[in-house]
Amino acid sequence: MLHTFIKAAKLKRWLGRSDCPPVIKECKALFDKAYTPRNRDDNDIDDARDDILTETLSTDDHTTRTVPLELRPLAKKSKAVMRARLRHGGIIYADCATHLGNSLIHFYPQGDRSKPPTPGCIKYIFEHRGEMVFAVQRQLSVHHSIVDPFEPYPHFPAKLYLSRLSENLEIVNVSWVMCHFARLEMSSEHVVVLSLSRVRFPLTFLFKLKFC
Repeated sequence: MLHTFIKAAKLKRWLGRSDCPPVIKECKALFDKAYTPRNRDDNDIDDARDDILTETLSTDDHTTRTVPLELRPLAKKSKAVMRARLRHGGIIYADCATHLGNSLIHFYPQGDRSKPPTPGCIKYIFEHRGEMVFAVQRQLSVHHSIVDPFEPYPHFPAKLYLSRLSENLEIVNVSWVMCHFARLEMSSEHVVVLSLSRVRFPLTFLFKLKFC
């Protein structure tokens, strides 16, 4: 992580120099457009506050919204506090309609850390029993007959999954989340899920990764 931070700092410093080639600056502009969150409103992130409860549990009328029909079996009510983004522990999460990259998470189902984390996509962020939680769709696993080309490499945190998500929503507490992941499309049916919890790849490799 330290080496990655140093490389990123050097890159930012280089981009800020007057002799930085224009083509590199143009690449930076395109990258910012691709991965900067598209929407911002008054209910988004308060950079001066990092507490999940004080940051998100407002009950003002403009944050209490009608709960979508597919979410009501989990929410147990027709109106709830819903947000586009949530900041916790210095990490930003978002629903998939707001920022797809920030919606892709590895989480421990039911908070059970004795089992491997599962990849999923945050579809909604809403208040449930006094705290903000995620409504997540799991990334579907491939059939056991499909050979995962990444299985022989246990130190490379990638795995093959179906490109489809589960139709079912499940509640995931923020404390159950391990990390974000990158999702790279391999075909119309399969994607590669790359955990970002212990990635040590060169910065150029991360620039090439595509969130699908």
